[in-house]
Amino acid sequence: MNGKQFICNSSIMTDSTLSRSAKWLYVVISYLYSQYGFKTGYFYRTNEQMIEDAGISQMTLKTAKKELIDTGYIKVWHHNTNENTKNIRVCFYSILK
Repeated sequence: MNGKQFICNSSIMTDSTLSRSAKWLYVVISYLYSQYGFKTGYFYRTNEQMIEDAGISQMTLKTAKKELIDTGYIKVWHHNTNENTKNIRVCFYSILK
């Protein structure tokens, strides 16, 4: 079985300002972008989905995402949607570098 390849900015690995968690989250975001965002330039996930995708805790997601935003690797914006009378918050992700 062949795995799918995706592009990930290799400079993330040598960026000493980022934690290992932020680097891992960037790899996961790059993978998800290759699956869902290549046509539109962005993709979306709930925090719960991203926690499951990356295999990290909610606090780790929060801090790693902030690191990536603050260093200009990603852009994130939020949208609240109602689905089956439940308010769901979705995060949109775009890779900047």
